[in-house]
Amino acid sequence: MKKQLIEFVRWSPERAQHYRNKGYWIDQPLTRILTVGVQSHPHSPAIICGERQLSYIELDRLSTNLASRLAEKGLGKGDTALVQLPNVAEFYIVFFA
Repeated sequence: MKKQLIEFVRWSPERAQHYRNKGYWIDQPLTRILTVGVQSHPHSPAIICGERQLSYIELDRLSTNLASRLAEKGLGKGDTALVQLPNVAEFYIVFFA
């Protein structure tokens, strides 16, 4: 798979420090949300999408499965993938994958 570079403007060091001081940025990967949820309350709802609910352990299983399938197709760590989905459970499955 061909890698693409996406240009972006980083936050200024001052703004980044402000967010860290406020506790908004904790310098941990977003996947930690899922890891902590699986460890501390695996069967509690992680996502509620209309009448559908996914527990932390279900979300972890689905996202891990998708990550494996994406890796089989050649998408790896550090690669860029474009995702366009509405605000549905599948977005978060893809996000954590």
